[in-house]
Amino acid sequence: MDNKKLNWGIIGTGWIVHEMGEALNKVNGEIYAVCSTSLEKAQKYAKEFDVINAYRDVDELLADEKVDIVYIATPHNSHYELILQALKVGKHVFCEKSITVNSRQLEECVAIAEEKNLDEASFVEEAIEICELCHRYNVPLIINDNVEVALKSGADNEFTLEI
Repeated sequence: MDNKKLNWGIIGTGWIVHEMGEALNKVNGEIYAVCSTSLEKAQKYAKEFDVINAYRDVDELLADEKVDIVYIATPHNSHYELILQALKVGKHVFCEKSITVNSRQLEECVAIAEEKNLDEASFVEEAIEICELCHRYNVPLIINDNVEVALKSGADNEFTLEI
């Protein structure tokens, strides 16, 4: 993605989304759309954070061509399906943790992101941050399905996550 102002679409209106809304409004300047299980909740959030569009249906939000990136802040057991839906229609994704419930789901999401030329780093960012913290404080990292994880530090102390 280039440095243009992004039109964010938010799926979910729970407590964490309020913190994200404040951050996005400070950094990005606007949130373009929000979707919730009830239109009333979406409209309430939209009013509070000056969001342009409020949706009741995820498909409507994802069909909106002006949405560039989707922030998924729903219960973790729904992340996989929502990530897939968003990626398949060409949306970049930023997802709360846990990203998916197992490594197979994450691998599928990464493959689709690569296929669609989308930045899969946008939804694995939380995982890398967690790995950096584990490395910094020498805490063992355990991931679902006995996945082996390797942290590699680059020349500029940036970490990469190898699964």
